[in-house]
Amino acid sequence: MREKMETLKKKGCQFAPLKRNNDHYISSWVCQTPTGAMRFRDVLLAKDADGYEDLSETHTRQRLMQQRIEATRRGECPGMGSGAPLTPTRKPPRHP
Repeated sequence: MREKMETLKKKGCQFAPLKRNNDHYISSWVCQTPTGAMRFRDVLLAKDADGYEDLSETHTRQRLMQQRIEATRRGECPGMGSGAPLTPTRKPPRHP
């Protein structure tokens, strides 16, 4: 996330300070484009220890785009447990 923000800053995007209101985390930024300013706003709502909701908006002169993501923890991954290194997925064998 920090790398993405640094990349956007280098492109001239301006970030407002992160705001917190109880379990709401609000971030916003503005980026200039050839067609005008694009404004972004993201609200992350921590529902509990196992879930969150992310509401994001993108504003341009022509339109408003909205996205909603809801996530809930389902449990531990089977196998090696949390913190274990991931093993690469094997590619299927090639058939001539």
